[in-house]
Amino acid sequence: MSVENNNYLFNSLINGNSKGILQIYKVVFPKVYSFVAKNSGQKEDAEDIFQKTLMQLATRFKDKKIAFSSSFEAYLFTACKNQWRKKLNSEKKWVTNVVSEEPIYDNEELEVHLETEEKWKLYKEMFEQLSANCKEVLKLFYQKLPYAAICQELGYASEPVARQRVFKCRSKLSSLIKKDIRYKQIKASQ
Repeated sequence: MSVENNNYLFNSLINGNSKGILQIYKVVFPKVYSFVAKNSGQKEDAEDIFQKTLMQLATRFKDKKIAFSSSFEAYLFTACKNQWRKKLNSEKKWVTNVVSEEPIYDNEELEVHLETEEKWKLYKEMFEQLSANCKEVLKLFYQKLPYAAICQELGYASEPVARQRVFKCRSKLSSLIKKDIRYKQIKASQ
């Protein structure tokens, strides 16, 4: 892949260029799916990891001018592999014999609890500012519906179109949250 094509794919991601994002899905997603499937995952897991990684990269590099001299495709694939490994490692740490107790908060835990409530409140308010279509798309996505089911439910032509719509709606929600003054206050308190 040429340097120009690498930069095109990267810039497509950052700028939300539909044609370029579809090309990213076409070129990189099959490799991510293959890796996840070989490492205890399903197609939905691969889709989630791929989507999450794209969102993180788009957010991380949004305001930075970067030119890829090596392969953006390889960079994205490696980032997805790392995300999947991280998810697998975190799942090994889950405790299955949890005893239900009333939580007792000390001052620090109470601050964390209140901060979590603030984040959730901010998220819900910004979610309500989205278009009706975006709300519906994200509700289905967060219910972990497969992209094929989202296509059927909302009448999209193909899974890449549904993925692209989810990506754009998640990007819009992220942008709304980050523009709110409370986001900066929450980040500053961490």
